[in-house]
Amino acid sequence: MKKKVAIALVVIICLVAVILVAGRNSDEDKEPQTTASAVETTNKNDKDKPEKETEKATEKVTEKTTEATTDIGVFTPDEIEKKDPDEIVEFEIPLVFLESKYQKNLDKFVKDKGYESAELSWNKKNVKIRLRALSYDIYLMKEGISTISAICEIIESKDYPYVVNLGEYEDDFSFVTILVNKKKFKKVNNADALFTYVSNCCAYYLLQDNDSPNEYKIEICDEKTGEVLDSRTFNKKALVG
Repeated sequence: MKKKVAIALVVIICLVAVILVAGRNSDEDKEPQTTASAVETTNKNDKDKPEKETEKATEKVTEKTTEATTDIGVFTPDEIEKKDPDEIVEFEIPLVFLESKYQKNLDKFVKDKGYESAELSWNKKNVKIRLRALSYDIYLMKEGISTISAICEIIESKDYPYVVNLGEYEDDFSFVTILVNKKKFKKVNNADALFTYVSNCCAYYLLQDNDSPNEYKIEICDEKTGEVLDSRTFNKKALVG
Protein backbone atom coordinates (compact mmCIF):
# COMPACT_ATOMS: atom_id res chain seq x y z
CA MET A 1 0.00 0.00 0.00
CA LYS A 2 2.79 2.38 0.97
CA LYS A 3 4.58 1.51 -2.27
CA LYS A 4 1.47 2.42 -4.35
CA VAL A 5 1.13 5.73 -2.51
CA ALA A 6 4.79 6.48 -3.11
CA ILE A 7 4.43 5.70 -6.82
CA ALA A 8 1.36 7.89 -7.02
CA LEU A 9 3.19 10.78 -5.41
CA VAL A 10 6.07 10.40 -7.86
CA VAL A 11 3.65 10.46 -10.78
CA ILE A 12 1.92 13.59 -9.44
CA ILE A 13 5.25 15.38 -8.92
CA CYS A 14 6.31 14.49 -12.48
CA LEU A 15 3.02 15.83 -13.88
CA VAL A 16 3.42 19.10 -11.97
CA ALA A 17 6.98 19.45 -13.23
CA VAL A 18 5.88 18.86 -16.81
CA ILE A 19 3.08 21.46 -16.49
CA LEU A 20 5.47 24.05 -15.04
CA VAL A 21 8.04 23.52 -17.80
CA ALA A 22 5.37 23.68 -20.50
CA GLY A 23 4.01 26.93 -19.04
CA ARG A 24 7.46 28.52 -18.95
CA ASN A 25 8.18 27.55 -22.56
CA SER A 26 4.80 28.97 -23.61
CA ASP A 27 5.64 32.34 -21.98
CA GLU A 28 9.05 32.43 -23.64
CA ASP A 29 7.45 31.80 -27.03
CA LYS A 30 5.03 34.67 -26.57
CA GLU A 31 7.67 37.29 -25.63
CA PRO A 32 9.56 37.30 -28.96
CA GLN A 33 6.25 37.62 -30.82
CA THR A 34 5.29 40.67 -28.77
CA THR A 35 8.72 42.22 -29.30
CA ALA A 36 8.63 41.54 -33.02
CA SER A 37 5.18 43.08 -33.24
CA ALA A 38 6.35 46.18 -31.38
CA VAL A 39 9.41 46.53 -33.63
CA GLU A 40 7.24 46.15 -36.71
CA THR A 41 4.84 48.84 -35.46
CA THR A 42 7.76 51.17 -34.62
CA ASN A 43 9.33 50.67 -38.03
CA LYS A 44 6.01 51.34 -39.70
CA ASN A 45 5.61 54.59 -37.75
CA ASP A 46 9.17 55.63 -38.66
CA LYS A 47 8.47 55.00 -42.33
CA ASP A 48 5.30 57.09 -42.15
CA LYS A 49 7.06 60.11 -40.58
CA PRO A 50 8.90 61.38 -43.70
CA GLU A 51 5.73 61.04 -45.78
CA LYS A 52 3.69 63.01 -43.22
CA GLU A 53 6.38 65.72 -42.97
CA THR A 54 6.50 66.00 -46.78
CA GLU A 55 2.71 66.28 -46.93
CA LYS A 56 2.74 69.08 -44.33
CA ALA A 57 5.48 70.97 -46.19
CA THR A 58 3.57 70.66 -49.46
CA GLU A 59 0.39 71.93 -47.80
CA LYS A 60 2.25 75.01 -46.51
CA VAL A 61 3.69 75.83 -49.93
CA THR A 62 0.30 75.35 -51.60
CA GLU A 63 -1.37 77.52 -48.96
CA LYS A 64 1.22 80.28 -49.44
CA THR A 65 0.81 80.21 -53.21
CA THR A 66 -2.97 80.28 -52.93
CA GLU A 67 -2.84 83.28 -50.59
CA ALA A 68 -0.51 85.15 -52.92
CA THR A 69 -2.66 84.37 -55.95
CA THR A 70 -5.86 85.39 -54.18
CA ASP A 71 -4.34 88.69 -53.08
CA ILE A 72 -4.06 89.79 -56.71
CA GLY A 73 -7.82 89.63 -57.09
CA VAL A 74 -10.27 87.78 -59.27
CA PHE A 75 -12.40 89.46 -61.92
CA THR A 76 -15.93 88.20 -62.45
CA PRO A 77 -17.47 87.81 -65.93
CA ASP A 78 -19.89 90.68 -65.15
CA GLU A 79 -17.01 93.05 -64.47
CA ILE A 80 -15.25 92.02 -67.67
CA GLU A 81 -18.39 92.40 -69.78
CA LYS A 82 -18.72 96.04 -68.71
CA LYS A 83 -15.55 96.85 -70.63
CA ASP A 84 -15.84 98.32 -74.09
CA PRO A 85 -14.48 95.65 -76.47
CA ASP A 86 -13.09 98.37 -78.73
CA GLU A 87 -11.37 100.36 -75.96
CA ILE A 88 -7.57 100.26 -76.02
CA VAL A 89 -5.28 100.58 -72.99
CA GLU A 90 -1.75 101.90 -73.44
CA PHE A 91 1.29 101.70 -71.18
CA GLU A 92 5.04 102.12 -71.58
CA ILE A 93 7.89 100.02 -70.19
CA PRO A 94 11.68 100.22 -70.59
CA LEU A 95 13.03 98.16 -73.48
CA VAL A 96 15.58 96.53 -71.14
CA PHE A 97 12.72 94.95 -69.20
CA LEU A 98 11.95 92.76 -72.21
CA GLU A 99 13.65 89.44 -72.81
CA SER A 100 16.57 89.75 -75.20
CA LYS A 101 14.75 87.71 -77.88
CA TYR A 102 11.94 90.30 -77.86
CA GLN A 103 14.10 93.42 -77.80
CA LYS A 104 15.01 92.87 -81.45
CA ASN A 105 11.69 91.38 -82.52
CA LEU A 106 8.68 93.32 -81.27
CA ASP A 107 6.37 91.52 -83.70
CA LYS A 108 7.08 88.23 -81.95
CA PHE A 109 6.64 90.00 -78.60
CA VAL A 110 3.16 91.19 -79.64
CA LYS A 111 2.18 87.77 -80.96
CA ASP A 112 3.39 85.81 -77.94
CA LYS A 113 1.87 88.18 -75.38
CA GLY A 114 -1.41 88.81 -77.19
CA TYR A 115 -1.02 92.60 -77.47
CA GLU A 116 -2.64 94.75 -80.11
CA SER A 117 0.66 96.40 -80.94
CA ALA A 118 4.05 97.43 -79.53
CA GLU A 119 6.40 100.09 -80.85
CA LEU A 120 9.59 101.79 -79.77
CA SER A 121 9.47 105.29 -78.30
CA TRP A 122 11.21 108.23 -79.98
CA ASN A 123 14.39 107.66 -77.95
CA LYS A 124 14.28 103.88 -78.56
CA LYS A 125 14.62 103.23 -74.84
CA ASN A 126 11.01 102.36 -74.12
CA VAL A 127 8.28 100.25 -75.65
CA LYS A 128 4.72 101.58 -75.96
CA ILE A 129 2.26 98.71 -75.69
CA ARG A 130 -1.40 98.74 -76.73
CA LEU A 131 -3.82 96.18 -75.27
CA ARG A 132 -7.59 95.73 -75.49
CA ALA A 133 -9.34 96.88 -72.30
CA LEU A 134 -11.53 93.77 -72.38
CA SER A 135 -8.57 91.59 -71.43
CA TYR A 136 -6.58 94.20 -69.50
CA ASP A 137 -7.76 93.22 -65.99
CA ILE A 138 -7.03 89.54 -66.53
CA TYR A 139 -3.67 90.50 -68.02
CA LEU A 140 -2.80 92.50 -64.88
CA MET A 141 -3.86 89.61 -62.65
CA LYS A 142 -1.48 87.26 -64.48
CA GLU A 143 1.31 89.85 -64.35
CA GLY A 144 0.73 90.22 -60.61
CA ILE A 145 1.16 86.50 -60.05
CA SER A 146 4.31 86.55 -62.19
CA THR A 147 5.65 89.44 -60.10
CA ILE A 148 5.15 87.47 -56.88
CA SER A 149 6.92 84.46 -58.41
CA ALA A 150 9.82 86.64 -59.54
CA ILE A 151 10.27 88.16 -56.08
CA CYS A 152 10.01 84.76 -54.37
CA GLU A 153 12.87 83.42 -56.50
CA ILE A 154 15.33 85.21 -54.20
CA ILE A 155 14.14 83.38 -51.07
CA GLU A 156 17.20 81.59 -49.64
CA SER A 157 18.87 81.81 -53.06
CA LYS A 158 22.61 81.69 -53.57
CA ASP A 159 22.81 85.43 -54.21
CA TYR A 160 20.49 86.36 -51.34
CA PRO A 161 20.91 83.64 -48.66
CA TYR A 162 19.62 85.98 -45.95
CA VAL A 163 16.17 86.44 -47.55
CA VAL A 164 13.62 84.34 -45.65
CA ASN A 165 10.28 85.24 -47.21
CA LEU A 166 8.07 87.80 -48.89
CA GLY A 167 6.27 89.80 -46.21
CA GLU A 168 3.30 92.14 -46.51
CA TYR A 169 2.66 93.85 -49.84
CA GLU A 170 0.03 95.93 -51.58
CA ASP A 171 -1.94 94.42 -54.45
CA ASP A 172 -0.38 96.91 -56.88
CA PHE A 173 3.13 96.42 -55.38
CA SER A 174 3.34 100.06 -54.32
CA PHE A 175 4.55 98.70 -50.97
CA VAL A 176 6.54 95.49 -50.48
CA THR A 177 8.22 94.00 -47.43
CA ILE A 178 11.09 91.53 -47.66
CA LEU A 179 11.76 89.44 -44.53
CA VAL A 180 15.40 88.61 -43.80
CA ASN A 181 17.64 86.94 -41.25
CA LYS A 182 19.08 90.00 -39.49
CA LYS A 183 22.49 88.51 -38.64
CA LYS A 184 23.09 87.19 -42.16
CA PHE A 185 21.83 90.43 -43.71
CA LYS A 186 24.16 92.60 -41.61
CA LYS A 187 27.07 90.31 -42.37
CA VAL A 188 26.62 90.31 -46.15
CA ASN A 189 25.49 93.96 -46.40
CA ASN A 190 24.43 94.02 -50.05
CA ALA A 191 21.15 95.87 -49.66
CA ASP A 192 21.73 97.75 -52.94
CA ALA A 193 21.55 94.54 -54.96
CA LEU A 194 18.40 93.39 -53.17
CA PHE A 195 16.65 96.74 -53.61
CA THR A 196 17.55 96.82 -57.31
CA TYR A 197 16.14 93.36 -57.96
CA VAL A 198 12.89 93.81 -56.03
CA SER A 199 12.45 97.35 -57.38
CA ASN A 200 12.65 96.11 -60.97
CA CYS A 201 10.14 93.35 -60.26
CA CYS A 202 7.67 95.84 -58.78
CA ALA A 203 8.29 98.49 -61.45
CA TYR A 204 7.54 96.07 -64.26
CA TYR A 205 4.05 95.59 -62.84
CA LEU A 206 3.50 99.19 -61.75
CA LEU A 207 4.30 100.56 -65.20
CA GLN A 208 1.63 98.33 -66.71
CA ASP A 209 -1.00 99.34 -64.15
CA ASN A 210 -2.15 102.82 -65.14
CA ASP A 211 -4.03 103.23 -61.85
CA SER A 212 -1.00 102.56 -59.65
CA PRO A 213 0.81 105.42 -57.84
CA ASN A 214 4.04 106.86 -59.19
CA GLU A 215 5.98 106.19 -56.01
CA TYR A 216 6.49 102.78 -54.43
CA LYS A 217 8.30 101.71 -51.29
CA ILE A 218 10.33 98.62 -50.38
CA GLU A 219 11.22 97.67 -46.80
CA ILE A 220 13.72 95.10 -45.58
CA CYS A 221 12.61 93.79 -42.18
CA ASP A 222 13.85 91.35 -39.55
CA GLU A 223 11.84 88.14 -39.86
CA LYS A 224 11.47 87.73 -36.07
CA THR A 225 10.88 91.24 -34.70
CA GLY A 226 9.60 93.08 -37.77
CA GLU A 227 12.26 95.76 -37.27
CA VAL A 228 12.81 97.82 -40.42
CA LEU A 229 16.50 97.36 -41.26
CA ASP A 230 16.41 99.47 -44.43
CA SER A 231 13.80 101.06 -46.70
CA ARG A 232 13.78 102.99 -49.95
CA THR A 233 11.25 104.81 -52.09
CA PHE A 234 11.28 104.71 -55.88
CA ASN A 235 9.49 106.50 -58.68
CA LYS A 236 8.19 104.44 -61.59
CA LYS A 237 8.14 107.41 -63.98
CA ALA A 238 11.88 107.85 -63.56
CA LEU A 239 12.34 104.54 -65.36
CA VAL A 240 10.67 105.70 -68.55
CA GLY A 241 11.87 109.29 -68.68
